[in-house]
Amino acid sequence: MPDKFTEARHPAEFVLSEANGKRSRGQVTVAAAQDLPPGTIFQLAAGKAVGFGGDSDDTVAGILLYPADTTVAEVDVATLVRDAEVNSAILSVPEDDSDGTVLAAGIAQLAALGIIAR
Repeated sequence: MPDKFTEARHPAEFVLSEANGKRSRGQVTVAAAQDLPPGTIFQLAAGKAVGFGGDSDDTVAGILLYPADTTVAEVDVATLVRDAEVNSAILSVPEDDSDGTVLAAGIAQLAALGIIAR
């Protein structure tokens, strides 16, 4: 019997719908020393994307459509920044979110951008 294979998340797999004409999309530079999968809720720090931390002063800026590994160099990545519906079960937040509070805070802030998690 062959070994089991666990497939990683696909770029933009979490998108259910978005506005016409790519109006939902944007682009951001991901800060150095990040390794973020597609579907990561992000905030801006010094104008660059980092994973959303969930602190009271953190503000969600959108969701990464593609993975970003900036261990070698910063990269530009397409994002969802407004007017879309997403699958909340596929969104990513920091791994230390064992009780789900960071995800819940991120989803609440996404709603203010017009990004509805289903």
